[in-house]
Amino acid sequence: MKKSFLALALVAAVSLAGCFEDALVVKVPAGYSAEFTIEAPVAAGAQARTESSKIITDNEDFKKLNVSVDNVESAKLTELVLTISSPEGTTFEALKSAKFSIKDAAGTEIVVATIPEAMDKTSNTLTVELYDEELAAFIKSGEISLIGDYEILSDITEDIRMKADLKCDIKVNPTK
Repeated sequence: MKKSFLALALVAAVSLAGCFEDALVVKVPAGYSAEFTIEAPVAAGAQARTESSKIITDNEDFKKLNVSVDNVESAKLTELVLTISSPEGTTFEALKSAKFSIKDAAGTEIVVATIPEAMDKTSNTLTVELYDEELAAFIKSGEISLIGDYEILSDITEDIRMKADLKCDIKVNPTK
């Protein structure tokens, strides 16, 4: 009986400690944007690669909550939306497929999203399919960029300018 009570008390204490630790975690719903260009000409069947402008990860979303990017415990990409800004009327139909990576300040890359061949590409806006990757180290690096690797389906004769909007769920422990 005494052993059962002690075991129950131990389980309760461990559970409570976990609750207090979770209470210290701040969730930062961070949003980032970047622009990049597929430079013409690119022939059908070719591969193309783009790199976005630098994205500073310690942005206003952290400052509003008075937390530091250095204390990020976990980060997941929850949405990546691509929009073709020019030429006007251009859709994603010139792309056979694509994959997107996040690159940190040290040059390390991790694949985070894809545009599969079967995806509907008849719009100038596309929400891509995400991989479930942990990005805390990338966010902590201070700056990231978005890398696009494309397989081209039809000739690209004009530069295609795009904007990427990224949404992340980030957990920060302000006490660390």
